[in-house]
Amino acid sequence: AGAKSVKAMFQQYGPVFVVTYGSLYLTTLGCLFMGVQSGVLDPASVFGFLGQADETKDTVQLVVDFMQHHSITQPYAHVVESNPTYANLAVAWIATKFTEPVRLAVALPITPKIARYLGYAPKTAVEK
Repeated sequence: AGAKSVKAMFQQYGPVFVVTYGSLYLTTLGCLFMGVQSGVLDPASVFGFLGQADETKDTVQLVVDFMQHHSITQPYAHVVESNPTYANLAVAWIATKFTEPVRLAVALPITPKIARYLGYAPKTAVEK
């Protein structure tokens, strides 16, 4: 047993691993979005991890400033500026990126159990 690599898990469990990891990702993103949207999670603290914290700016301005400094996101900054919900989603997405190691640490050990439950993997010697 033991922890396996992401590649090995994907090769062995395929869609079960993808759905398990995807579910963890979407759950994390959804919870963080609700936290930002409700005001429980402070966007300035998320941007503090990026070295971009500015307590005097609101969420929209923090996200727009961040987007304007990156060529890939620069053309879309005006969209976020006109819709604050997108800014909150952007903050939640950035915060979700920080949870990658935790999500993998959870997905790797639970995928085999979920696969066995769904009938995608052989039962272990203990389960027989």
